[in-house]
Order: sequence, then structure tokens, then C-alpha cells
Amino acid sequence: MPARKAVALRESDLVIGVTIGGEARAYPVDPMWEPLNEVLSDTLGGAPLTVTWCPVAHTAVVYDPRLEGRQLELGVVGLQNGVSILYDRQTGT
Repeated sequence: MPARKAVALRESDLVIGVTIGGEARAYPVDPMWEPLNEVLSDTLGGAPLTVTWCPVAHTAVVYDPRLEGRQLELGVVGLQNGVSILYDRQTGT
């Protein structure tokens, strides 16, 4: 993200920190509290990644979205037993 688009963070803000290939980024959790906005895709250190936030469990997971020669485009469909259910937007599965 260009610096001009960066969001100013407060010291108390919760972030998901990721480092890949010597490049680091902090993803603010606040925007990820919105329903169906718990998943974001990015490229960091030259590699694609998917960052997820579960507002119920208050947990983050970072995925490598590459699978069998293609790149998954993950989204969240809802919750089941307090766990976010992800799907591939391209295939619907």
C-alpha cells in the first residue's frame, strides 16, 4: 500500500503483523470487524497472502492462497460453531 493510503494507527490499535521475504506489514483489525469483511488479499515480499480475522474467537490466520497451480480468492460466508467459514470466490466452494 502506498504511504499516502496508509491509515494512522493509535498505540492501542490491534494489528495483524506479517513478515514475508524481508518485507513487513501491519494490517489493522478495526476494519475487519465488519460482517463479511474478515478476509483480505495482498502481496507481500513478492508472495500472495490472505489475512483472516475471526471476530468471535479474536484470532487471525494468514494463508498462502496458492493451491494446485492457481491462486484462491478466499471470502467468508459466515460462522459455524464460532469459527469463520471460508470459501473460494472463483469456484464457490
